[in-house]
Amino acid sequence: MKTRIALFVSLLMIGFGIGTAVGTPAMADSSCPTGVGEICLNQAENYAQEMWRSSFNNINLHSNHCLSIPPATWSNGTPVSGNSGSMKINGASAWSNYSVIIFIGSPTCNTGATHYYFNGASTYAYPDLHTINAYHGINSIQILPLI
Repeated sequence: MKTRIALFVSLLMIGFGIGTAVGTPAMADSSCPTGVGEICLNQAENYAQEMWRSSFNNINLHSNHCLSIPPATWSNGTPVSGNSGSMKINGASAWSNYSVIIFIGSPTCNTGATHYYFNGASTYAYPDLHTINAYHGINSIQILPLI
């Protein structure tokens, strides 16, 4: 009976598009779709090498609307967390009343850590994360309503 209930819950989660963050390898795709409410991190500067991405919806579904990037890894086994050289944020009008917040050095969206706010409806491109002092430093991402 417990197996049937677990299977039913799993199927419901898949049917509603609800997932959990797991330590899956990053994707080799280097394009980040536009207008869909998504954040993409690339392993190297200028959007080179592999890309990791998450939708705003996925981030928003996590506890405290905070997605801890660990334990995601690049295909060579190094962590995505604290090991990204470039970033794109592709906002969507549905997220215009939200902020996307990236946290440097904090896997728990701790506001005591260095963090940066971005409007959820806007698009941002950072081919070199050195420009915002976030090179190899992004550890978590949060989605919060504007206040």
